[in-house]
Amino acid sequence: MTSPNPNVCQTFNPSSLATLQSHFADLESSKHGEKWDQLWADGFAPWDRGRPNPALDDVLAERRDLFGSCFVNESKIGGMRKKALVPGCGIGYDVLLLSAWGYDAYGLELSETALKGARAMEEKSRKLNEYRVRDAAAGKGKVVYLTGDFFKNDFLGLVEGEGTFDVIYDYTVRLILDSLFNHKLTCNSFSVLSLLLLDLLGPFDILNFLPRLAV
Repeated sequence: MTSPNPNVCQTFNPSSLATLQSHFADLESSKHGEKWDQLWADGFAPWDRGRPNPALDDVLAERRDLFGSCFVNESKIGGMRKKALVPGCGIGYDVLLLSAWGYDAYGLELSETALKGARAMEEKSRKLNEYRVRDAAAGKGKVVYLTGDFFKNDFLGLVEGEGTFDVIYDYTVRLILDSLFNHKLTCNSFSVLSLLLLDLLGPFDILNFLPRLAV
């Protein structure tokens, strides 16, 4: 078995898409979790870039009009933090980045192998500049990793408070799921959530071989 942190130099190409399509061909959805885990265990993860998305870092810094404070009470520092969810979080780079911006960040993942890598990355992140605290006054939020399916509500019982989120962040999950299974990752996926859905398309090598979708 290879490391749960795969070869991050892989690129998404027609062969990668064909591999994914054949891997899940004619498979009932209840089996998808173990098949994703197998890909991570085999080191096949061409969507993994080995770092947080710089576009997410930029939008958190530049669009405070959208995000406001990382605290529920926008008028002061301290108190209850806003909660952010990263479905299909993989190794958790963007979960750690959201924590660095002060959010209580939740990573949701079907693959236990990927989550093993995410927990190892959390330890490494303490020494990496890209995960430094962005606002010293606000500090970091907590990091929580959950095993679960975004299209089911089961995992919400493990979320602190009322089981809701203020932000859901998606990078490549919507593109891959739509291409493979015709799933639509939208706010309607969870009627229980009142949130800002942030969907940053990319990276470009994935966009070249998956259907172009409207944000």
